[in-house]
Amino acid sequence: MSLFINTQKLTQAKEDHLTEFFAASLNASDVMKSAFVRFVLGMAQKGVSLR
Repeated sequence: MSLFINTQKLTQAKEDHLTEFFAASLNASDVMKSAFVRFVLGMAQKGVSLR
């Protein structure tokens, strides 16, 4: 059984569990957060810095 399905069974709330897991992973990891921002903004090319 997947974590996503298991957590859906724990609540009657209608929020999107996948989105919540993704947001939590971004909050937990600065590396993932930076990589995601670079990906979304198209800055994955070498030499582009967010700072």
